Order: sequence, then structure tokens, then C-alpha cells
Amino acid sequence: HAAAQALAGGAKPRVRPAAAWVLAVGIGAAAAGVQVLPSWDAARHSLRVSIGLAEARQYLLTPFFLVKFLVPNLFNKIALAFSAPAFGPEFWPVQRNWLNTFFIGTAPFLLGLAGLGRWRERPVKLLALFLLLALALAMGLEPLFSLFRQLPGLRYMTHFSNLMLGAVISLALLSGA
Repeated sequence: HAAAQALAGGAKPRVRPAAAWVLAVGIGAAAAGVQVLPSWDAARHSLRVSIGLAEARQYLLTPFFLVKFLVPNLFNKIALAFSAPAFGPEFWPVQRNWLNTFFIGTAPFLLGLAGLGRWRERPVKLLALFLLLALALAMGLEPLFSLFRQLPGLRYMTHFSNLMLGAVISLALLSGA
């Protein structure tokens, strides 16, 4: 009845914002469930079910990788195709270039660090937290790493170095702060 009046130009129906939000989240969850539920089921039957903590730690970054924020092609096999790596696997455990190159440029990197100086602002606090979380998880800091692996679907993840994308995005956004 209220909808008919609204369409006829009468009184507008009253929809509370909380109810609209719950409805929107419910519709979104139902639409996402069509893809998420079969993906979780397929993951349960994949080879990654047997991944232990030791295997998940195999492709973590070390603090030495942070120099790649400033020098992107340092010790990459693509850049130095006919020479041996300067350091052994204890320094550069991730030998796949697409997993350990996260250069955003020197100026954006320095501007992002300068943006951290405005830490009292709420968006900067959120971005700084996201930056630290991404760095901590990509490097496997405990107990955060073990707790993160317990989240649904994430225990099958093998390349936690991909989380550096979150650090790069945070730094890029902080450079505009």
C-alpha cells in the first residue's frame, strides 16, 4: 500500500537506514555466495589442504626485501640472467620475481613515509595499520601469521608475499595524505 502511494506521488514510505543497510548486505552476501561457496568447496578438495605451517612459511619475505621499495631490480634473475645471486636463499628465499618486486617509485615511497607524519588523522591511522599488517603478514611475524592462517580460506594460501600489494597500496594512498 505504501509503495503504491509512493509511486502515485503520495507520501514517501519510511525506510530506516539500518534496515536498508541490512537488506543491501544480505543481497550482496547472497550474490557473492553463488561464487564463494563453490570456491570453498573446491578448495577443500585441492592439493593445498595438506599445506602445513612450514610450507606456508617457504615463500615469506625477509626484512632484506624492504630494500626493493627503493631498488626494484636488485638481484632479480631477469635483470642478472647470466650471473649467480649475490646472496643465498637465507636472504632471498622468494626466487620468483613477480612475488618480490613491489616498487612504487622513490618519490611516492618517500611521500608515503612523510604522510605517516600526519598519524593523528583517522585515515592515516587506518592506512598505517593496514601497512603494518601487510608487512607483518608478508614476513610471517608470529603470532599474527598463525592466527591469520586460521581464517576461513586463508589456510590454503601459499604466497603470503602477495600481501605486499596491500603495503604498496597503503604507501601510495599515504603519499597523498
